[in-house]
Amino acid sequence: MYIRFHIFWLYHTARFIIPFFQLLLETQCLMYKIPLKLSTKLLNEAVLVEPKAQQEYNWNINLRGSPGQGYYVEMAVGTPPQMIDALVDTGSSNFAVAASPHKNIEKFFNVSMSETVINLGFEVSVPYTQGIWKGFLGQDIVKIPSYENSSGIISNVAFITESEQFFINGSHWEAILGLGYREIAKPSSSTEPLFDSLVKQMNIRNIFSLHLCGLNGSEMAGSLILGGVDHSLHTGALEYIPIYKEWYYEVVITDIYIGETSLEMDCKEYNFDKTIVDSGTTNLLLPTRVYNRIVDLLVEKVKNMVFIPKKFWESLELLCWKNDKIPWESFPSVTMTFSVSYNLSIDLVISPHNYLRKMKNEDTRFTPENVCYKFSIAPSDLGTVVGAVVMEGFYIVFDREASKLGFGTTACHDTINRGSVSFVRGPYYKEQNALNCVYTKLESHFNMLLIATATMGTVCVLCITLLILLVIRFQALRFCLRQQEHDQFSLLNEAHK
Repeated sequence: MYIRFHIFWLYHTARFIIPFFQLLLETQCLMYKIPLKLSTKLLNEAVLVEPKAQQEYNWNINLRGSPGQGYYVEMAVGTPPQMIDALVDTGSSNFAVAASPHKNIEKFFNVSMSETVINLGFEVSVPYTQGIWKGFLGQDIVKIPSYENSSGIISNVAFITESEQFFINGSHWEAILGLGYREIAKPSSSTEPLFDSLVKQMNIRNIFSLHLCGLNGSEMAGSLILGGVDHSLHTGALEYIPIYKEWYYEVVITDIYIGETSLEMDCKEYNFDKTIVDSGTTNLLLPTRVYNRIVDLLVEKVKNMVFIPKKFWESLELLCWKNDKIPWESFPSVTMTFSVSYNLSIDLVISPHNYLRKMKNEDTRFTPENVCYKFSIAPSDLGTVVGAVVMEGFYIVFDREASKLGFGTTACHDTINRGSVSFVRGPYYKEQNALNCVYTKLESHFNMLLIATATMGTVCVLCITLLILLVIRFQALRFCLRQQEHDQFSLLNEAHK
């Protein structure tokens, strides 16, 4: 284990000391910026249309979305192309599109109208934190209209024929673009995800990055960059942390602070049973014990400055201020610490502007002049999930080539007017072994122990049963011998009479 640890950190340390050469390499491959935008299509509008003409996008205004409903990108699937909006999700690996009508979506992909679709003959089903979809696996031509010189690729596509609590009414997306590793692809890890196909077929680098800007006015905005890094989308340096395990984008938290106060918990609890970065999840999700400790500290720090009802901390009630006069200075930052190497760490300092999520007026029962917020930290039974509300404070690079994630302070437009913003702090010296904070699942060992126990129990039962049978046989034999002796004795007595 110790040898593995040192090799692990030496590898990533070497990656950090040669950024100049990495920048040179970045210029050798293609890089694409993809706008994520809010659909303005009317209900029942035909999806069989030509892709939009290539245009020059300004990162400040090119992305649209709605709070709590995710960021998505327009894609063209099939021949002739049918336009589909796909949720961008780093917490899954399948590219899946609705292939039948559903009450919560405006359009769907008509399989029978594509001349290039292939049914691979496999059923596929993917469950999520909330919701599930089922369908069949196929292949087709996939294009992203905002790519320059995009001729499309042949990609695996899961065609969704039924779902439950998956599609969101009014979300404007009817597909999902999973950007995780193939290890979690369905129906098996042999299913190549779309991004892997892009890397192979379009000769782009095995890197993508996300710039999610959150709500500005009534719309959300963001950019997905495939094949490289856009340094105009962050301020300051990019700081990298290692990806602990390549399935989800799993990382390891070593400490959490509320303001300057550490939670002072066993760091394994922060990562119980894993910590992942997931753009498809809205909130920051934390294990229940960690969540309870954070809420306790937040309540303690704000109780003398502003009244907040208990239901707000449970995300059951909104907090509203007239004309958006929220006292931001009353709310402390939430800081997550990550190890860069054996003796270096960085902090992601999360502003209350991020963990208090602004709601659209139509989402509330309050008057239009009131601006309302929802607490966006929630308990979880499935581990820690660094969701979109945190990601909106940073420009994040998913460097799959070097197995690391890069974080830079976002350059989103509305941060200029904020009193406090999320930012990256460090790297700084802190000797800590991140592997000591990894929650190790004992599932396989426990199952083996159960099997061994059951086997030994069975053997013991058989042995005891055999022993009982032998004792019964022995007692029966003794009884028979005594009976024979008695009969012989009786016969002798009869003979002497």
